[in-house]
Amino acid sequence: MASQQGKVGKKFHTLERHGEAGGLCDRILATMPVGLVIVDARTPNPSIAYCNPAFEKITGYASAEVIGRNCFFLQGIDTDQDAIEQIHQAFQLGQECQVVLKNYRKDGTPFWNELIVAPVWDATGELTQFLVFHTDITKRQLAEQQSQAALQQSETRLGLALNAASIGVWEWERQTGQLTWSANAESLLGFPPGSFGSTYEAYLKCIHLEDCDRVTEAIAQIVQASRTENLAGRLFSLEHRLLCPDGAVRWVAVTGTLFCNQTNTPTRVTGTVMDITGRKQVETALWQQATGERLLRTMNQRIRQSLNLEEVLKTAVSQVRQFLNTDRVTIYRFDSDGRGVGAVESVGTGWTKSLGTQIHSRCFGENHLPLYQQGEVQAIENIDTANLSQCQIDWLVKFQVKANLVVPIVQNKTEVKGLFLNPHTSTSPPPPSTPQSSVLSPQSSSNPQLWGLLVAQNCTETRQWQASEVELLKQLSVQLAIAIQQSTLFQQLEAELVERKQAEEALQKSEAQLRKKTTKLKQALHRLRKTQTQLIQSEKMSSLGQLVAGVAHEINNPVSFIYGNLTPALQYAQDLLHLLNLYQQHYPQPAAEIQTEAEAIDWEFLVEDFPRLLDSMKMGAERIRQIVLSLRNFSRHDESLKKPVDLHEGIDSTLLILQHRLKPQGGKPGILIIKEYGNLPQVECYAGQINQVFMNLLSNAIDALEEGITRESWVMSHGEESSDRQFPIANSPLPTIRICTTANNQNQVIIRIVDNGCGIPEAAQKRIFDPFFTTKPVGEGTGLGLSISYQVVVERHGGQLKCLSTPGQGTEFVLEIPLQQSTASATPLPMAPSQVA
Repeated sequence: MASQQGKVGKKFHTLERHGEAGGLCDRILATMPVGLVIVDARTPNPSIAYCNPAFEKITGYASAEVIGRNCFFLQGIDTDQDAIEQIHQAFQLGQECQVVLKNYRKDGTPFWNELIVAPVWDATGELTQFLVFHTDITKRQLAEQQSQAALQQSETRLGLALNAASIGVWEWERQTGQLTWSANAESLLGFPPGSFGSTYEAYLKCIHLEDCDRVTEAIAQIVQASRTENLAGRLFSLEHRLLCPDGAVRWVAVTGTLFCNQTNTPTRVTGTVMDITGRKQVETALWQQATGERLLRTMNQRIRQSLNLEEVLKTAVSQVRQFLNTDRVTIYRFDSDGRGVGAVESVGTGWTKSLGTQIHSRCFGENHLPLYQQGEVQAIENIDTANLSQCQIDWLVKFQVKANLVVPIVQNKTEVKGLFLNPHTSTSPPPPSTPQSSVLSPQSSSNPQLWGLLVAQNCTETRQWQASEVELLKQLSVQLAIAIQQSTLFQQLEAELVERKQAEEALQKSEAQLRKKTTKLKQALHRLRKTQTQLIQSEKMSSLGQLVAGVAHEINNPVSFIYGNLTPALQYAQDLLHLLNLYQQHYPQPAAEIQTEAEAIDWEFLVEDFPRLLDSMKMGAERIRQIVLSLRNFSRHDESLKKPVDLHEGIDSTLLILQHRLKPQGGKPGILIIKEYGNLPQVECYAGQINQVFMNLLSNAIDALEEGITRESWVMSHGEESSDRQFPIANSPLPTIRICTTANNQNQVIIRIVDNGCGIPEAAQKRIFDPFFTTKPVGEGTGLGLSISYQVVVERHGGQLKCLSTPGQGTEFVLEIPLQQSTASATPLPMAPSQVA
């Protein structure tokens, strides 16, 4: 406003210079909303030359009453003298000035006047006039005074509230580093007035050493963050410890608000500080209580979950050291003669380990062991000030101990009693129920036994053991005693269980041996029965072979005689008939008797039928010879050693013997035989045994087809054959047996015997080669045919015998026989076939 009114002064001079002051200037001055007085500066005592209507309205003076007077007639005795002096200086030096001062109107009422002096120079640079502007700011001034009074009142109330809430106020000017604290902030924290650091660096020196780096880093991060984002007006808070002049440590909560300039540079921080020592103590106590309860719950749970004593003890020392934040926690275990040894231990880095160290001395046994046996606790805050024996001091110094807490672990005792303290030991008072005496009287208990000691040690510094810490270790020692008792009972029970288990194992072993022997006897009996049955079967087959061979031999002789005479007999008959024909030609009229006899014997038919009769006899003899030869070939009774044979001959002989079962009978269709013989070389084998295999397989195939014929269910159209069937039978309207022989490139011959019967169930296929297993009704099969066949092919000839069958699609047996046999399989039957699962 002052600069604007200064410009008005320059305009006034310009208008005056152009001679327009008499018209336009008067109108401008008359309409101005602020009071204006023009003072003549060329007189020795500057006096008023002009005042506008606004001035008259503000002061109550008329223009005639003002002109010719100086500007100071409005002041009173309480007008600010400094403001008056500034006005004098402006008039004397020809300068601008702006002041606020208290003036009085014509009627004597005061008003607050905002006065601005603006000098006016002419064209030659001579000071000619002063324009003095008057603005009534009474209302604004009164409002400011009321606001200031209210502010002072609020500050007073805030101070009372801060004092009541233990809160102090601080302000930090970052550019100057000046740190200002309120009086109540210093008194709350125990600092004499003005002694709480007046700079940021001095304040940092009062912060606890463990918190100083954290506080410094946090403040630096806030300042650094303010450079990249606008943090002005945001609150931040810190909690840390302060070191008071009396040596006490107090916790404070510091909150602050950051003020920044236009470039986001922090310039000032204002905030509060509150003493939260009480709250921290309560939090610490609650934390210790909660941690102690959690420790006890953890140990209780560990004891219930595990009966491993070493694991429980290791958990205990680790948890206790963590809870107490101490340097070493050890559990010593005592034997029956009072010797103790460090059983488990948890120790901080850099401190001597006491694990495995023995404690046994006359000093310990006389002074401390009896008290520990009675359940007494020993707490030593400082080994240097405690009244300890030299032997105990030496022991503690050996392990760098400065404070020591010992809690006995006593079995058969429901309670661990209070502290026994040395005369110079200063510790927190025990619970009210515990008398404060050097040694407490033991309470009676039944057979208490000292198992060991739970020892917590501070090596870094001395320590005042709290009653809550001692009480927690006492409760923990009771739990450990329970765990030890449970572990002892468990070990006893485990030993009993081991003995019982050993006895049971011995009994089971004996029973197992007995069962094993019984099983061996059963197996031996089973093998004996199988061998006996197989021997009987082999003997029967051998006897049958001998019988067949003998019968064939006996039949062969007369048949050979008859067959050998049939040819000349036929020739003789033809000669006789030729002779008779000659007689008939030369003697056409025979005697009556001859003619009668010729008619009686039907000479013409006899001549025609007799040659045919002889031919029929020859054919019958030939058939008998073939049957006898087949019987001899099948039995091979005279061939007990391996020799090359033609397998086709054996198959044909078997089919000839079974011919009567292949023909149609009683209205039932016959069985069609399809031979697909390949070009087989002779095979070295036991011919009789191989023929027996052919007989068993073909007989089983005929049995399956006869069963199907009975049920009218032989396979006539199977659709898709099984993928395992390499040589399926084509759709056939008759029961059919297909025999295929081939030779492969592995020096083996392969014989496939396939039928289109009803097939073998899958469950039966797994046991098809087992001795005495049969799918036929009782009394119709021995269950030895396939078992013996398997043994002949696999064990006697080193080949393979496989069964491929699908119910409803027939059965295929595959024989694989080597062309030459090894010496290992050169044992002929009788034999005991192996069981194939």
